[in-house]
Amino acid sequence: MTAFTLTITGDSIINHRIRDIEDTRFLQLMSVLQDSTVAVTHFESLIHDYAGPALHPAAEAGWTWMRSPAAVTEELAWLGIDAVSLASNHAGDYGTGGLVSTWAALERAGIPHAGTGSDLDTARAPAFFFDRGRKFALVSMSSSVPASAIAASARGGIGGRSGVNPLRFQHRVDTATMRRIEQLATELGFWCEQSATDRWLVHPPGLHNSIRRFEVDDDVDGARIVADPADWHGNLAAVRDAAARSDVAIVHIHNHEWDPETGLEHPPAFIAEFARACIDAGAAVVVAEGSHAPFRGVELHRDGVIFYDPGELFMQSRHVTRLPQGFYERQQAAPGDGIADVLSARNVKGRSVVSPPGGYRAGPVDGGYLATVSFDDAFVVTGVELVPYDRHRLPGEHGDVPRLARPETATAILSRVDELSAPYGTRVREANGRGIVAAGTDPAREHRGEFGT
Repeated sequence: MTAFTLTITGDSIINHRIRDIEDTRFLQLMSVLQDSTVAVTHFESLIHDYAGPALHPAAEAGWTWMRSPAAVTEELAWLGIDAVSLASNHAGDYGTGGLVSTWAALERAGIPHAGTGSDLDTARAPAFFFDRGRKFALVSMSSSVPASAIAASARGGIGGRSGVNPLRFQHRVDTATMRRIEQLATELGFWCEQSATDRWLVHPPGLHNSIRRFEVDDDVDGARIVADPADWHGNLAAVRDAAARSDVAIVHIHNHEWDPETGLEHPPAFIAEFARACIDAGAAVVVAEGSHAPFRGVELHRDGVIFYDPGELFMQSRHVTRLPQGFYERQQAAPGDGIADVLSARNVKGRSVVSPPGGYRAGPVDGGYLATVSFDDAFVVTGVELVPYDRHRLPGEHGDVPRLARPETATAILSRVDELSAPYGTRVREANGRGIVAAGTDPAREHRGEFGT
């Protein structure tokens, strides 16, 4: 019997008022969040007014330098959001000042947040929120983040650094591949050093901390992406702490990486491996997002559920009111170009993206889904329902609006989620326009879930 529900989403980049949108299907979709017992979204923006102490555009950003007005917290409250994850490739877009301003705005609004902090310990720590005596915990991290935006701990009498809780990665390669990397690094004039018998570091000249790490392992055929061991263990410790101090622990992983063999619709192996480890450590729900694939599959692992990417819910990055010099340079803008010109130039259609093939949103079906997880009184997951949505581009400032999918589109989205989930031993069955997640019939998959069978 369902005692309460938790609804999660992917990206929410909100730059203006959404409460006055009157589209019926938009309101039907939003009611899923509003009617859930608790709801969590990934807020992938910064709340500031372009000026303030230590607030300046970073030299490197995810693409757009993100900014939302202070009133965005009212939109989050209208949506019924109880907590937000913040760790992403955009969290450092406006330096420490952008982070401090964001934290202050969320805290004034009473919205707990996780994934960024004044140092690594704070960024990695769980955020807690409550509902009718139930205690929830949220841990947030990002595998896609500029090195300058990564939080650091205090050490040796020097204070820590504000920023993002990272889940970094490195590469494990066979000897032949390492020789090719060494040769290419030499030809390009990169610094290439053998730091141990089986470990190599590659980085630009003079930037001895901006490194790519390679570990030689001839059991690997070619190359394999693996999680940084320190980040793996540090984040799992945070997950265990969250699970021990709450009734329901939720883990968020912002990631743009993909499986090199199967493409953008599939997470890299290290994300799947880490997500399962989080469930083993006591998390009930893991949500990875950020791929813009536009969405990925679902996995039931032991007593928990993993969403590899529900898709972007709100994507209003084109509605920032100002952009720094770095963005104009990225778009190779002419001296007289204004913000409308560079935002139009940002459209990547017509460009040939070699890896991943086709670039963003190359999947056969556009849209995404809200995911509602049901729990019983013992805080055990009893069911998972997916609510598919499509997108509608409105004229004017509202831009791209998610809406409850029409029947034919809902069927296409849920069918694709089912296909993407099948490799994990999980199936998605459509019922009245919703997706019912259940374990597959393959008994060889030890980590498949038990409910819904």
